[in-house]
Amino acid sequence: MVSRLVGPCLDCGGNPKEVEECLCGEHTYGAVDLFGGELLCDFCDADMPSTDPLFWGFPERFDWDVGLRQERYERHEGLKPKEEFACSHCHNTLRKQRFIIKNAQRSHVELPKKYWPFV
Repeated sequence: MVSRLVGPCLDCGGNPKEVEECLCGEHTYGAVDLFGGELLCDFCDADMPSTDPLFWGFPERFDWDVGLRQERYERHEGLKPKEEFACSHCHNTLRKQRFIIKNAQRSHVELPKKYWPFV
């Protein structure tokens, strides 16, 4: 990991394309309780139900529809990228890795080995 500019989104913020889109104001961001108040961009928020909950450290039978429906969502606009540790190859951020590990511990979930490269 190297220190470089990272977008505000917990999921895709480490992708250089997301940094460009953030600088151009292409996304709005929401602080999501389900993700400990971390920000998700509008695209990742909409796409989250297609994601394996185990990847994020949620229980296997976690229901995204129920979890997101009960969410308080605080919208943010005009955010800028900031310096953060991220992988130059897979675009994963240290912030995302820490969230996944902490959430898995809180949920008493053992992360499947197929997701270990991401944490």
